[in-house]
Amino acid sequence: MRKRPLSAIQSDPGTEQSVPTSGHEPVSLTAHCEMDQTGLPGRSLSSQETGRVLLVIPDELESKRISAMLRAAGYACDVVTRAADARILIDSLMYDVMIVSPSQLDGHGMELRHSLRRRNPIGRTVVVSQSSNFEEAVQALRAGAVDFIPLPAEPSEFRARIAKALQLVDSDRRRENHLARMKNLCRRLHSTRNQVVGQIDTLCTDLADAYQEMAEHMTQLATVAEFSAIIRQELDIEELLRTVLEYVLRKIGPTNAAIYLPDHDDEFSLGAYVNYDCPKDTVDYLLDHLAGVIAPRLIDETRVLEFTSNRALEQWIGEDATWLSDSHVLAFGCHHNDECLAAIVLFRDTQTPFDAELAAVLGHMSIVLARQLAQIIHVHNRHLPDEERAQQGWQSLWQDDCDDDLDDDYGGGMAA
Repeated sequence: MRKRPLSAIQSDPGTEQSVPTSGHEPVSLTAHCEMDQTGLPGRSLSSQETGRVLLVIPDELESKRISAMLRAAGYACDVVTRAADARILIDSLMYDVMIVSPSQLDGHGMELRHSLRRRNPIGRTVVVSQSSNFEEAVQALRAGAVDFIPLPAEPSEFRARIAKALQLVDSDRRRENHLARMKNLCRRLHSTRNQVVGQIDTLCTDLADAYQEMAEHMTQLATVAEFSAIIRQELDIEELLRTVLEYVLRKIGPTNAAIYLPDHDDEFSLGAYVNYDCPKDTVDYLLDHLAGVIAPRLIDETRVLEFTSNRALEQWIGEDATWLSDSHVLAFGCHHNDECLAAIVLFRDTQTPFDAELAAVLGHMSIVLARQLAQIIHVHNRHLPDEERAQQGWQSLWQDDCDDDLDDDYGGGMAA
């Protein structure tokens, strides 16, 4: 006889269908199968539906009697008489409990248990037998059966023992659902933890960077405050320039340095310098030449310019860069009320470069020095009318107070 597809045996709960079973008479079954919303096998038991049972017993009369008891208890029950038919149903549907009589199935009854557990890991197998043989019961339990029920059995006792097997399934299902929820929660917690750790690492890095910046800023402020306190008491231009150069040497170490003061018409002359490693016979010519090359370029420049390569310096001052080849150069102007009161150049070999933060410190120091230079100009020209005082600027101060002293003491430079 040609078999009908398995989909033809599925029907609504409580509707009986006849299933051809390979040469046997059709048997009655009630087909009902659903998957739990969690994706786990089966679903929790309710008052209307207390589980899905597969009955595999060759004895047709006994199978009808047992199926009647199960349906009376509200169980969805499918009935087959052959192990091969049972495997087909197990592969297609999801059963909570399988009732099997292995002694009447040519030894294939317990093999069905493995098929059931592969399909539904929490499914249970109950063995029924016409005999009450103790060894058979032990063998069934050792093979993985959850219960062994001798037949015939009282309907109430039989239903109670099947209900106990279904309760075990339901308990396992709840545990599996709980574990699934816990695993999902753990994954979410782990993901959240990684995000928090990443945010903490970023925050710690930001805090460390902010602390480093603040520490550098505080160091710069301390240096500028110290410099301001030292030069504030100097009201003589010669002593002021000497003090400035001495302070710079103490802070940054040996270096070549030159301070240029404006004369008139955007021209500058050398006010003071320090010779560290320039040839003595050419240093005067070099520094005088730079007065006309570098100083005028700082009149409108409010930044501290830094050059660490010959190419960058050549782009700034052209061919005159050869005078300072292979030098690390820092150049800046001291401005007060939009007027450049001094231009300063520091340079030394690139093999001993200046510290990276020095440019920022010099930027603050230039403001302090410009304010002190303006104070000196104001003090020395205070007897003049306002208009003439503005015109005189450095000229009267430079001619009256510094002609002799600066030429004698600074024209020859300071020892490094």
